[in-house]
Amino acid sequence: MVKVRVKRRKKRPKIHIPLFRIFAVLFGLMICFMLIKIPQTISRAEKTIVEVESSKNAYFSAEAKNRRLMEQQKELGNRDFIERMARRNEGYCKYGETVYVVSNIDDLRRRVSTPIENGDIELYSKADISAGIEENPDFK
Repeated sequence: MVKVRVKRRKKRPKIHIPLFRIFAVLFGLMICFMLIKIPQTISRAEKTIVEVESSKNAYFSAEAKNRRLMEQQKELGNRDFIERMARRNEGYCKYGETVYVVSNIDDLRRRVSTPIENGDIELYSKADISAGIEENPDFK
């Protein structure tokens, strides 16, 4: 029988690292990781704030539109409301009524303003008013 000789490894000396050094290194790594992540977190927070503000604006505008529609729904059976909508949206007018179309409303507002003094409205000549208004022949 042949004896096989097994080489034994030499034992390495144990390295003793104090526990506080391990915690110090881990703590330093955590701080580095946090410093890398903070700018990303701040930018995400800013984006979220902008999205929340735009959502608020969209919500309030939709709510205002909903209130207007609810008011129109309440007035739907009212004869005055139907007449007003027919005049505004469809261009209807009563028999014998003259319809005027304002061609340039901004120019008219600049030339003709109606300041109220002591409850009376100042009157302007027809030439001032007719400069921005023309009669619409289609509605005769």
